[in-house]
Amino acid sequence: MTFLKIAGVRRNSAIALFALLNSGGVACFAAQYYAAPNGSSSGDGSVSRPWTLSHALSGSAPIKPGDTLWLWGGTYNGTFTSNLQGSASSPIVVRQMLNERATIDGGNSGGDGIFTVRGAYTWYWGFEIMSSDPVRVSSQVSSWPTDIPRGEGLDIDQSTPHPGLKFINLVIHDTRQGVSFW
Repeated sequence: MTFLKIAGVRRNSAIALFALLNSGGVACFAAQYYAAPNGSSSGDGSVSRPWTLSHALSGSAPIKPGDTLWLWGGTYNGTFTSNLQGSASSPIVVRQMLNERATIDGGNSGGDGIFTVRGAYTWYWGFEIMSSDPVRVSSQVSSWPTDIPRGEGLDIDQSTPHPGLKFINLVIHDTRQGVSFW
């Protein structure tokens, strides 16, 4: 290749890069937020000031389409409802931190869903949903005994459509039902 051809390729590449960077298009920077078992609803969702899981999933936190909510390892006790709203082209991702184990423990949650999903276009990835309640035997002859107070593991609320949900490599165990659609 001659010097003039090389210079022309570099000039064209520089022009294309300049046009791309100054195209006035939508910013493609997604935010990273964090929740922890000892987080705070008054935190800012940063690594050093994570939110509670309830606050992060509530829909009132500033999580937007394309963002990721990272779950620090540990046990998140209680029941949780996700109202996160991603978009078809930019889903929200909720997943545990790499090399960490995030466990949602509904304990004695009664008949409630341990992890209820009401949002849309959100991917839930790689964490655990379970109940540590030790009651495992019923005195009732029934397919739905009332003396075992565990809730559904993953409860997808279908009272209105919630498109674009993905559940990737979740571990769900020791619940009334693993996954339920209502």
